[in-house]
Amino acid sequence: MKKLILSLFLILTLHTMAKSENIFLSEFKTTNGAIPFDKITNSDFEPAILQGIEEQKQQINAIVNQRSVPNFENTILALEQSGKTLSRVLGVFYPYISANSNDELMEISTKLSPVLTAHSTSISLNEKLWERVKFVYDNADKLNLDSEDRMLLEETYISFVRSGANLQGEAREKFRKWDNVKYISEKPTEGKKPKKSYKNKNWGMEIKTNNRLDPKDGVGLRFGVVVTLK
Repeated sequence: MKKLILSLFLILTLHTMAKSENIFLSEFKTTNGAIPFDKITNSDFEPAILQGIEEQKQQINAIVNQRSVPNFENTILALEQSGKTLSRVLGVFYPYISANSNDELMEISTKLSPVLTAHSTSISLNEKLWERVKFVYDNADKLNLDSEDRMLLEETYISFVRSGANLQGEAREKFRKWDNVKYISEKPTEGKKPKKSYKNKNWGMEIKTNNRLDPKDGVGLRFGVVVTLK
């Protein structure tokens, strides 16, 4: 029994140490907040990103579930200040990939990109959150906002609208489907060359009708593909 308790204690201790050693889970303790690249390992990124997503989910839930009347501080500013851990790690992750691209980092990126997209969509299409943002925006003239606060409110409102928050019913669901990003994951096989190469940083992709969720979706509509290299 004592051995079992000791083993459990050791496991919990190691788990706590592992969490505390992740450089992204707290503010950088460096001069002027400089990124401590010498202390970052590839294994830090995925757990920090996933924890950052969970933290922001909890923060968003706290915003939408409060009973207070929506105002700039408890909605717009609270939303702006949410996701600090996620912002911290992503602020390093994408430039880090750009400068140190390798198979391990690209595998992490490919794995987590759809997770990050789903998280972003869950925020922009959160109806309760949108109702609060819109309430503050519609009543902006009644609030004592300075120019900086008004700019943040305007940017937040426009961002939500452009992300489909103002859509209703079927249109909203279609937007959610179209907001999915198709990620290509391909490994070279005997006799074939991969369509993408990380080493020389050349990228390629193709979009066909059968890539759509429904071949009839989008017929008659003008649309384009935005490719962001990170």
